[in-house]
Amino acid sequence: MRYYAFILIIGVFFVLFTSSPGQKIYLAYSGNLNCNLQACNCGGNNLGGMIQFANIVDSFRTDYPNLLLLDSGDFLRTYPLEDANRLMIELMYLMKYDAIGLGEQEYVDGKDFLFAELKRFPLPVISSNIVNASDSQLVFKSYIKKEVESLRIVIFSLIQSNSFDFILKPDIHIMDDEVEIREIIKNALPVADIYILLFHGSHREGLKIARNYPELSVIICGHTQEQYVEIIGNQIIVQPGVDAEYLGFLEIDKTKKGLQFHHTFYPVSPYYGKNEFFQEKVDKYFREIENVTY
Repeated sequence: MRYYAFILIIGVFFVLFTSSPGQKIYLAYSGNLNCNLQACNCGGNNLGGMIQFANIVDSFRTDYPNLLLLDSGDFLRTYPLEDANRLMIELMYLMKYDAIGLGEQEYVDGKDFLFAELKRFPLPVISSNIVNASDSQLVFKSYIKKEVESLRIVIFSLIQSNSFDFILKPDIHIMDDEVEIREIIKNALPVADIYILLFHGSHREGLKIARNYPELSVIICGHTQEQYVEIIGNQIIVQPGVDAEYLGFLEIDKTKKGLQFHHTFYPVSPYYGKNEFFQEKVDKYFREIENVTY
């Protein structure tokens, strides 16, 4: 009897002191920001706007120092407005995103405008399937690697060609997204613990990609201005909505049994206050356009 009790004690000791604890990472993500500089307060809706958005991100960074901040594209307006789009790029730069996928709206003021502003404010823009039409070379960095809590994370970005139905596609070519996924997962990169895809396409297309590529852990969709979340086993497909009205927040636990996801949409409301520095910049912008004479 003593022998079995001794074996039981040894077994408990082994479980308690040799089992590795789960690893945890935190993601905050946006998409379809549409250069929404401040909440419109129209129709009783006081959500959104970068002035409030910046404050909620800051509060999350205080609580989660290793937070990753990501965006799935369409952060500029749907129509040409250089001064507003220029300010939006500056504000996103100040927010210190870790990776930003490109949407078609980023080309709304033309390729030269986009490149000039990214030179002034070098956002971490990535795209795995936008290439120059002239030489088929990638226009942007294909992916970004991060390491958080000893977890190796690869973030890459794809845009669907049909996203450009209403905005001129300037001297670029969109490579087939599934071909690029296979290339990245199987050939281009070392083994990662977590693959994150910033997908500029609908969540319906994101679901198809998830089913075809179980290696992808997180797919953050954009373009269709919807809010969506679905967990399928070790995968999660999300889309944050529109106009910075909600911040998507995702906690990922990596355990021996796989990945566990805890997801929340946080309303970007006055509860978090307004970023005073952003407020000054936005107020200055509106003062300047009010003084413009034609």
